[in-house]
Amino acid sequence: MDRAEQRLQLAEDGYTLLPNILSSEMLERARQVSNEVLEAQDRDHFERQRSTGSLIGVQAHPWFAELVAWTPALQALKDLGFAEPRFTSGFVIGKPPHSPPLFWHQDW
Repeated sequence: MDRAEQRLQLAEDGYTLLPNILSSEMLERARQVSNEVLEAQDRDHFERQRSTGSLIGVQAHPWFAELVAWTPALQALKDLGFAEPRFTSGFVIGKPPHSPPLFWHQDW
């Protein structure tokens, strides 16, 4: 799929796949940091977030700033025509199997 098709898919479907944006090292670090912030939560957090399993703001770990500012991702957005993307918020959401249905979601 070329960039024009990806941009159209993003506009029509609300998502598109951009393969090979994260290096294997960056992807592994994302997994490690996500697990770290999940493990740092007390049991009450997971009880309050039964439907999501977790809802942890990315401000919980400074590494997420590196992810948000990842040059290949910003370049991919620029290639799609988004020269000045804005970061609003981010969450580590880990929905466990057999958990209650989600009552909300975010599309941005």
